[in-house]
Amino acid sequence: MAGISEKDRKGMKQYLLLIAAGEKKDTLSRAMGIFLYFLSLIYSGILILRLLVYRFGIKSVIRHDIKVISVGNITVGGTGKTPLVERIAEYLIEEKKRVAIISRGYKGVQGRHGFAADEPQMLKNRFPEAQVIINRDRPVALKLAQDEMGCEVAVLDDAFGNLKTGKDLDIVCVSCLNPFGFGYVLPRGLLRLPLCYLANAQIFMLTHTDQAPGKVEEIINKLRKYNKKAEIFKSSHVPEFLYNVINAQKRELSYVRDEKVALLCAIAQPELFNKTVQGLGARITENFYFEDHHAFTNEQMQSIIARCLALKVRSIITTAKDEPRIKAAMTDKQLEVEILVLKIKLEVEKNEGRFLERVSALFTN
Repeated sequence: MAGISEKDRKGMKQYLLLIAAGEKKDTLSRAMGIFLYFLSLIYSGILILRLLVYRFGIKSVIRHDIKVISVGNITVGGTGKTPLVERIAEYLIEEKKRVAIISRGYKGVQGRHGFAADEPQMLKNRFPEAQVIINRDRPVALKLAQDEMGCEVAVLDDAFGNLKTGKDLDIVCVSCLNPFGFGYVLPRGLLRLPLCYLANAQIFMLTHTDQAPGKVEEIINKLRKYNKKAEIFKSSHVPEFLYNVINAQKRELSYVRDEKVALLCAIAQPELFNKTVQGLGARITENFYFEDHHAFTNEQMQSIIARCLALKVRSIITTAKDEPRIKAAMTDKQLEVEILVLKIKLEVEKNEGRFLERVSALFTN
């Protein structure tokens, strides 16, 4: 999509999203929906054929001595994978395991402080004890973690659709806000994989259950149609604290209560971020929303800070995912407005102990 402005890309994505949701009823949109449906059928067929190739042993799964935990999803957009990766890594480190976290490093950027890729950089900052590896080839990354880094366990971020890599625990995050991507595989809907892939999961982690409590049982019933054996857990994403992007100084959540703030993010669901900050009692004066994984520029940061100064905004609040790309675009002079990261943690409802038992059981078999 080279040569197309970000505004036009946003417009195109929004238009396709409305078609996926069935909210565009005009003749052109209906025709586009039919065309996208046929593309989805072709793509689904390829993915199903690929699944059968591995299921019937035509292609072999690559196994490793290192324990492998996969955290993935079946839809495009934010489902809460990364907070779950954090929680698993935190637990394993507490249990004195030598941990690797493996990511594709999607849409990383080169900045003043080196290569910055959303989640991997965030995880490096969060877990200096872990080996964070960026490599699209998961078997190669696992061999590196096992043979050269001496790791006992690897957590694969976003690997549910990776069939060639053997996994000891396959976890799928399902967001209660849009669990099944409008019912169609890309490009007609938001499903990354056909629903028959759900049979491969060993655990389903329902996320954002507090945002859609009335849908939970319906979602569970549908998951059970495709997988009757996997354990199902429910979770919510809860604000934990704020910290300064520059010096990592922590702030209590009450720090922004009744204060004028601006939001800055490039994530899949900015409206959910907005709702979370509103829940802290902050007065949101301005929103700076960019396309998911957007690479911020220094000029953009200058413009954002100038706008905040004009509005007498005390703080800019961003996400941990956006922090590396914001820091890559900043200069030391851009300190006139405090930039705070809102730290979110995943809370498993009622039976976190059972979930962690499933993780620890890998080392007793």
